[in-house]
Amino acid sequence: SMMEGKTIFLVAITSIVIIGLIIGLLTKKIRRAPYVVAVSLIIGGGIGNLLDRLFNGGAVVDFIDVRIINFAIFNFADICAVVGGILLCLFVIIDEVKENRQKKLSKSGDSAPEKPNADGND
Repeated sequence: SMMEGKTIFLVAITSIVIIGLIIGLLTKKIRRAPYVVAVSLIIGGGIGNLLDRLFNGGAVVDFIDVRIINFAIFNFADICAVVGGILLCLFVIIDEVKENRQKKLSKSGDSAPEKPNADGND
């Protein structure tokens, strides 16, 4: 593993992230369903790897080996954490694009001349 020998650091960082995300969910700072799903995947993956580290002498049991390509060996917790992180990034980017598009539309709507009503009555 890339972080071999850094057990205390990994346990501390993982614990801080998990606690922060759980607080975000419990305090309803993270409310929208896509974000809840993404954060839950990250929490689940983090807890899985954290328990592995605590009960396996600081090591994580990696059991998925994709031999078709030269790729890292990983586990289900890794999949959850990575997929959750990717989804979270995608949702943030999508929301940012939507927000910027909405701002542009509202700015152009403010400066555009007012259109008369379709029925001809103003």
